Amino acid sequence: MRSEATSPNRTGPPSEIRTSCRVTACDTEAGQITLESGEIVQADLIIGADGIHSVLRGLVVNETVPTVPTGLSAYRLMVPSSRLEQKLPEFCERINPREPFTSMVMAHNCRLIMGPAREGEVYSLVGLVPDEHMHENADTKQSWRSRGDIGKMLETFKEFPSWITSLFSLADDIGLWQLRDIQPLNSWTKGRVILIGDAAHAMLPTQGQGASQTIEDAEALGAFFEGIGDNPSKAEIEQTLRNIHNCRHERASLIQRYSRQAAKPATDKGSSEIKM
Repeated sequence: MRSEATSPNRTGPPSEIRTSCRVTACDTEAGQITLESGEIVQADLIIGADGIHSVLRGLVVNETVPTVPTGLSAYRLMVPSSRLEQKLPEFCERINPREPFTSMVMAHNCRLIMGPAREGEVYSLVGLVPDEHMHENADTKQSWRSRGDIGKMLETFKEFPSWITSLFSLADDIGLWQLRDIQPLNSWTKGRVILIGDAAHAMLPTQGQGASQTIEDAEALGAFFEGIGDNPSKAEIEQTLRNIHNCRHERASLIQRYSRQAAKPATDKGSSEIKM
């Protein structure tokens, strides 16, 4: 996607990617954003894809939208498939780390979700655990860059089979973050600004829909703006953004609710029957 967006061979000027440009303010009506450096950037359209802790969200909905703790946290790790095949054959006898399938192992209120990534070159694992059953402070783990502790993760999942938990120690590092979402917003758009992705509809990863819904948002932007001229009026942009919101809001909000529901314990307490 990056290659296509920055290609000079596609219609329109190639995209310019700038990093470390933190947005501090936005004039939604004028289409201006102010960067931390003081630079002001002008645009016909501003797409706020700045995540669950969005700066732009409050400016669009005119209020602070708190993130909602869901009672769950997630460990995340990745292991090269070649390392897994070499050091943990008992795992590979049960699950081929290169085959394009997702596997899930569940206890009452903990679960491990596993699958290949990067065309099978690495194997990814996410471990969901209730905050109260963790051996770490979940409230301090609200960033993708937060680190988890291998010993404490092993303690949390000690009742899981050893052929799975042995995989934990093969990872170079372990991430840990507290899972939060937001309540459905009444609007994603104001003036020349529209929110997409987690900024608009942050949801739990229990159905693997966070990135998928962001891609659908992007597809909607492309579809609704197709055919719009080089110099659209402000009124035309605002109406198009409202049309996108009306098209996407119900579906994304429904998936938010489904993702919360899917986070409930897989079994009743004391039972081994999975109910999902």
